[in-house]
Amino acid sequence: MKVLLKLGYLRKPSPLRTLLLLLAAHCGLALLMYRMPRVATLHALLALAFGLWAAFHDRPGTILYACAYIAGSEVLWRMTHAAVFWEYGKYAVVLILVIGLYRSGRALAARPLLYLALLLPSAIQTFAALSFDTARQTTSFNLSGPLAIALCAWYCSGISRRKVLPFRVLSAALGPIFGIAALTVYATWKAGPIRFGGDSNFVTSAGFGPNQVASALSFGALLCFMVLAAGRTRAPVRILLAIVGLVCVIQSTMTFSRGGLYMLGGSALCACFYLLRDFRARQVFTTTIPPLAILTCALLFPRLNEYTGGALSHRLSDTALTHRGSFIRQELAAFEEHPLFGVGPGMSRFYRENAAAHTEFTRVLAEHGLFGLFSTVQLLSFCVSGVTRTPSAVGRAFSLALVAWALLFMFTAGLRLVAPALAIGLSAIPFRSSDFRTRPGGRLYRMRYVELPVRRRKSPRIAAAPTESSRISSFLRGKPKRSPLICAAGQTNHA
Repeated sequence: MKVLLKLGYLRKPSPLRTLLLLLAAHCGLALLMYRMPRVATLHALLALAFGLWAAFHDRPGTILYACAYIAGSEVLWRMTHAAVFWEYGKYAVVLILVIGLYRSGRALAARPLLYLALLLPSAIQTFAALSFDTARQTTSFNLSGPLAIALCAWYCSGISRRKVLPFRVLSAALGPIFGIAALTVYATWKAGPIRFGGDSNFVTSAGFGPNQVASALSFGALLCFMVLAAGRTRAPVRILLAIVGLVCVIQSTMTFSRGGLYMLGGSALCACFYLLRDFRARQVFTTTIPPLAILTCALLFPRLNEYTGGALSHRLSDTALTHRGSFIRQELAAFEEHPLFGVGPGMSRFYRENAAAHTEFTRVLAEHGLFGLFSTVQLLSFCVSGVTRTPSAVGRAFSLALVAWALLFMFTAGLRLVAPALAIGLSAIPFRSSDFRTRPGGRLYRMRYVELPVRRRKSPRIAAAPTESSRISSFLRGKPKRSPLICAAGQTNHA
C-alpha cells in the first residue's frame, strides 16, 4: 500500500522578489562587465553553456528562457567588449536550437525552412565574385539573421504553450536589458555636461551604437507593457513592471535614436487592437495606462527636454529617414539590374558606398532577387498564421505585438540582433490568457509516496455444526450438556 508522506517544505520565491533580485544583480553585473571585459566573456560562455545543457536534456521551456537571455545580453556583450565574435548571439541561439530540435525529434516545418532555402541560391554570386574565405565570411554574416529566424520559427511552431511561461521569458530577457539601461545611466552621469545635437548620441549610449541600444531597450519596454497590459499579474508586480518599462523608455529616448520609440509605439498600438477585447486588459488600460501616459507627457518629457536644451523635441519632430531613403533607392536599383538571383549576400554594400544595410526587406530584394521576394512572402505568411491560430485575445495581442516589433526592427535596423528572430518564434506559440499569470510564492511541500507493509487481518474462526458422534464424545468427557456452539449457518445449537 502506498501512503503520501509530507517530508518537509521548501520556500518557493515570489515572482516579485525573484524579479527584483534579477534586476538588481544585473545592474551590478553590467557595471562589473563594463570595467572588466573578462567578466563579460565569462558571462557569454556561461550563458551558452546553460543553453546547451537545457538542449541536451530536452527541456523546451528552459531552452527558450536561455535564448531570451542571450537575446537580451547580445547588446550588453558588445557594449562591454566581450571577447566573442560579433555574431556570437545569433550563432549561440542557432546552436542551442539545432541541438534542441535533434533531441526532441521535432518534425520539419515547411514555411521556415522554405524561407531559408530560397535565400541560398544567390550565394553563388558572392562566391563567384570574391575569394573563398572572404565570401564565406560575408555569406555567414549576412545569412546569420535569416538562419536564426528559420530555426526560432521551426522550434517554437511545434512547442506546447504549457511548457513556456511568458512571465519567465520576460524575466530572462529583462535582466540583461535592465543592465544595459544601468550602463547608459552610469555613462550619462559620469560624462558630466553633454552637448546634444540633431543626431544620435554615443555618450548617452555608453559609447556604443545608439541604434542597437535603443532597439534592445524598446524590446524590454515592450515585454513589460505586454505582461502589464494582460492584467493577470498582481499589483506589486505591475508597479515594478511599470517602473522598469519607464526606465527603458527614458533611456531609449536619451540615445536620440528614434527607431526604438517607433518600434515600441507601433507594436503597442497593434497590441491594443486585441487587448481592448479582453475585460481585464480594458480594466488595466483604464487604471494604469492613462496615469503612466500623463506622467510621461506632463512630467518626464518636459524635464528631459529641458535637460537636453530643447534638442529632444527637435529630434523627435524630425521625420526624415536620414540615409535610409537613399539606401532603399540604391538597393532597388540593384534589384532592377539583377532581378532573378540578385547580386549575392553582402554584395549590395557596393551599391550603398560600402555602408551597412538598414532595411532588411530591400536588402533581400537586392541580394537575393525574386527568390528573396518569395522568401519574404513565406515569412509574412508564417507571422500571420501564428497570430490567427492563437485562441485568446491576450495571446493574439502578444503575438501581434512581437511580430510588429520584429518587422519594424527589420525595417529600421536590418537583422543586427537576434531579438527579432526570437520575437517571430515566440509569436508562433498559441498562448492563452491564463498563461500570463504569475505563480504565487509560498511553501512548496516535498511529498513522496512510500510503500508500507500491510498486515492482513485474521478471519474469525467458525465452528462446524456438531454431529451425533461429537455429541456422544462430549457427553463421555463430562462436558455440560447445554453449551452454545456457533454453527456454519449462524444459529445456536444445544447439545
